[in-house]
Formats: sequence, C-alpha cells, structure tokens
Amino acid sequence: MPIYTEQILDKKSGIKIDKLVDGKKQYYIRTYVEDEFGNKKQITRHNKNWIGREGQKEAEWEEVSLQKKKYNKYEKLTLNDLSKEYFKYIEKKLKPSTVRKNKDNYHLHIQPFLGRKKILDLTNKDILDFHKYLDDKENVIKSKNSKRTTGKYKLSISFKQSIHVTLVSLLNFGCKYFNLNKNVASIVGNFRKSKGSLKNEINFLTKNEFDEFIKFEINDIYKDFFTLLFFTGMRRGELLALTIHDIDFSNNEININKSINPKNGKESTDPKTNRSNRKIKMLNIVNKIFQKYKNTNTKIIFGLSKIKLTTLQRKCDMNCKKAKINKNIRIHDFRHSFASMCIFNGIPIEIISEYLGHESISTTLNTYAHLYPNSQNKLIWVLDKQDQKQDQEK
Repeated sequence: MPIYTEQILDKKSGIKIDKLVDGKKQYYIRTYVEDEFGNKKQITRHNKNWIGREGQKEAEWEEVSLQKKKYNKYEKLTLNDLSKEYFKYIEKKLKPSTVRKNKDNYHLHIQPFLGRKKILDLTNKDILDFHKYLDDKENVIKSKNSKRTTGKYKLSISFKQSIHVTLVSLLNFGCKYFNLNKNVASIVGNFRKSKGSLKNEINFLTKNEFDEFIKFEINDIYKDFFTLLFFTGMRRGELLALTIHDIDFSNNEININKSINPKNGKESTDPKTNRSNRKIKMLNIVNKIFQKYKNTNTKIIFGLSKIKLTTLQRKCDMNCKKAKINKNIRIHDFRHSFASMCIFNGIPIEIISEYLGHESISTTLNTYAHLYPNSQNKLIWVLDKQDQKQDQEK
C-alpha cells in the first residue's frame, strides 16, 4: 500500500526525516486512480489527523475509497470555466443576437450566484436557491445621462424563464462534453406562472387607430417604414434587410430571406426560423410604396443608415400621443397589429401563420387565439340553436 510518512528537513544533518507529532508518525497518501477512459492519474492526499497507527488505518481506508471511485478530470471545473467553453461553441452555431442574449443572461444573473460553483457539486437545492435569488432580485433603472438611480423593478416571469433556459443549455453542454452526469436545472424545471394567473395580452393598433397614427408622421421614409410594418407583418430586422432585388414586382411578391440585427447592424443570412425564409404577396398599398424605391441606387431600401432605432421608437411614441392612442406600442407590435387585422377579417389561422413565418401554427394560436372575435358568443349561439331544434322536434 503506497502510504508514506510526512517528512521534514533536519537542519543539522540536512537529511529528510519522518515528521513526528507527539512522538507518532504523520502519514499521507500517494496513489493512482483511473478515469472513465482507463487513463491513470496520480493523486496525493494530506490530512493533519493521520497520526500514529490509527491515522495510518484511516489513510489506508481513504486510499481504497479513492481507487474505487472513477476520477473525473473535470472535477474542479466551475460554471464560469464551463461558460467560457460554451460561448466559444455557440458563437459558431447560433445567431449573434442569440449568443449575446445568452451571454447577458449568464453574466448579469447566473454568474453572480452560481459562477464559482463546481459543476460536479451542483445540486437541486442550488437551483432552487438560485430561483429564489431571481425572485427576490431587483433590477436598477439608471438615468441615461448620469449614474443616478431612477427606479427599480422585479424580473418578469418570462425573463426569469429565459435565464433558466440559458442555464439548462449550459449544463446540457456540460453533460455532452465535460462528463457531467446530470442536468440539475432541467430536473428542477423552469419557472411557472401561478395557477389562475391571466395571460399577458398583446398590444396592437386597429386599422382606424393606425390611420390616425400615420397622419402625424411627417417624415416620408419613416411614414413608409411604419406603413410597411403594419401592412406586411414583417419583423423589423426583416424589413431593414430588404434590398430592391428582393421585391418581385412581376409576381407581386416580397422575398424574405435574411434579417439585420438592429443592435449591431450585421446582416444575417439565416432567418429566425426555417419558415421565416418565405415569399409573401403584397397589398396594393405595399406595392405602391416599393414602386417609389424601384429605381434607387442603394442596395438596401431602408437600412440603419436611413432608419435610426431610437428615432423610430420616439416617433412611434410621439405619434401615438398626438393621435390620443393610450397604448404602450412597441415596434414589434406593428406585427401583432397586422395579425390582429387578419383575424378580425376572418383569415384562417393557417394562412396567417405561413404569412408571418411562424415555425408552427401552435405559435400563432398561442399568441393570437384570444383575439378571435365573439368566439364565446358563437359557441353559445350554436349550442342554443341545437337546443331549440331538439325542443321543436319534441
């Protein structure tokens, strides 16, 4: 058994001698263990309590325990270490906007609480404690022109769910490439809304509200941009990436095959989903707008050089205020407005889903099902009519 006594250097003789504590030898272990692939690694263990005959026995028991246990070369790997490898990996696989979102979720919310934890030591309780940390956490709102705090807010349920998804993906990566046995975040599960809570309803502009809204836009380029968003349902990035070559006037179609990330201005050849790569027919009002840009020398019709994001939202807020529309309308809500207009005009959900480029019809239903007008009234009318028919037959 490779059990050794601790040694010290004798100053007089210059020779190493056994270290004694109360006249008894102190021991340590030096042994070899195998990992899951059969590779050998030397391990040394010291313990100040391994003294005398009893200490030697304890050291022997520890050595047997070590040799029975498979050594994992990643046993000291922390979540911070794993995250560095994970982000290198996804930078080659995912869109820049998705990578940045995951990085923000990790560095701002996961790292402060779990970053220094060894991945092999993570437990279900650690995840539950992390959930409580997010529940209690308050984000600070700071003034743009100074570091002064202007307010605080709790994280929304959807935001906390997004953070949890990042953690699950990170640990899945650990399971796949770094010998992590289980994903404790996946076992615990994501945040859930409390029973009985109402689904957040989307904001949108009706056709009449949009007609009032657009009257107050005096800049022709922004006026065209708002109008195209409302009457095509395109995502902001999809519209920003359009070139005049994407407009097929002969077939009255728009070819949507790319998107620009508004925050970094980089063009992405990959659409958001497979079905986002699509061709959509144009309304007359849309066709007329693109006709104005038909002979443009610019490759991209709009682009970030012509449309400033901060100006776009500022103009949206200002026009809503002038039109007396008391809704908090975001730019993405123009897409919701188009979908709502289609629903109110009886367009089948399958056609709306295809036009919007949703990955599945269920996505469209989950988002817009509550907008179908008089759905309960129709249910009552059908059942009442059936009752009346049965009464007449009697």
